Amino acid sequence: MGKFSLPSLKAIKLPFRKGESSLHDPIEDDDSGDPFDYDAPSKFQKMLPWLLVAGAYFLTVAGVAGTYLYLDSQAEQIEQELIDQRPSNLIEEIKITKSTDNTETEATETSEDVSGEEDDKAEDVSSDEMAENASTEEPITSTDAETDEPAVRDYGRMMLPHPDPSLIEESKEGPLPKIADDGREPWRVYSRPFNSFETRPKVAVVMVDLGISRKATTEALERLPGEVTFAFAPYTPQLPSWIAKARDTGHEVMLTLPMEPIDFPKSDPGPYALYTNLEAAQNTKKLNWIMSRATGYVGLISYQGSKYLSSESHVRLLAARMKARGLLYMDSFYSPVNAAPKMMELTAVPYIIMDEIIDTPPGRADVSRKLKMIEEIALQKGVAVAIAHPYSATIKQIERWSEGLDEKGLALVPVTSVAIEGLQK
Repeated sequence: MGKFSLPSLKAIKLPFRKGESSLHDPIEDDDSGDPFDYDAPSKFQKMLPWLLVAGAYFLTVAGVAGTYLYLDSQAEQIEQELIDQRPSNLIEEIKITKSTDNTETEATETSEDVSGEEDDKAEDVSSDEMAENASTEEPITSTDAETDEPAVRDYGRMMLPHPDPSLIEESKEGPLPKIADDGREPWRVYSRPFNSFETRPKVAVVMVDLGISRKATTEALERLPGEVTFAFAPYTPQLPSWIAKARDTGHEVMLTLPMEPIDFPKSDPGPYALYTNLEAAQNTKKLNWIMSRATGYVGLISYQGSKYLSSESHVRLLAARMKARGLLYMDSFYSPVNAAPKMMELTAVPYIIMDEIIDTPPGRADVSRKLKMIEEIALQKGVAVAIAHPYSATIKQIERWSEGLDEKGLALVPVTSVAIEGLQK
């Protein structure tokens, strides 16, 4: 038998060898490397990343263009949907019912039956008894007869209903407060009535940051007297409902106004806060959004804002907008570079100065000490304004503290009464 030998590898035409273009082309060695380096990328493999980048780019351009064309074609419908989702006012008819000392008359009774009962009662009462009752009897409500609350608490039942259509300006953001054609201002109309003949030193308490915690807000509504003013965050879910509940229990209401702090972004006041690096039109739009969240409030109280309030030009814009809307303003902190007092006074905006934050720090002993300081300030100046937060311990301490103010010769009043006295001086 003849010898069997394997052919040389170079004699084998392999189409997958580097440099091969067909089965019959000879192999041409070059100096670029080993012709049997099968791990070397092909031309297609080299182009693949660029093809993927180009494909992703064209897909992105197509997506952006498609989105733009869709939004442009549906602009009117989208705008209408946004308008439908903005806060709206539901004005219900005020129903007045006549209360009697006897059992309530059923709705199914006819007017003839009611008038007949009234005639029978009238026959049983002599003219002498009627004259005596007219001279001695004092008008009281049925609620007064059932409770032992002081008479001053009855002022909360005299709060005007809201919303008042004459105090509302419709806008794209929602209902904005405005001064009525007859000159009535929202901060006066929506305020809690108080005894203007009160001569005792006055104390006003504003509970801020309400609405963020449902539990804390509910506890404040159930425990605190109506003279305490409630300030709700504009980001509160179902804000109109919370304001309605607060006013139903006799509390006048404010909204907190978030503004840029000195340590932003470490402290973030939220997406609709006012900033010094924004144009006037942008800050006005943000301010309108905050004011359009609800109705029935008397004014705004600052939230953070140490940097924004140090800019006189920005505060001048804020004061002008609040003056035009008939609202009052209150600062929640003291700063020697705060331009708000000067600008609010120049613009004739009702302005309230805070004297003390009673729960920073929030310990029970510290709160008691701060409440004592508020009493001393009221006795010295005639009026004191305190700010509190809806901590459970703070709410309970304010509740107990308010019950003993009469014995100390102090009067707990709504914060608008302080603004009214300030304007009268």
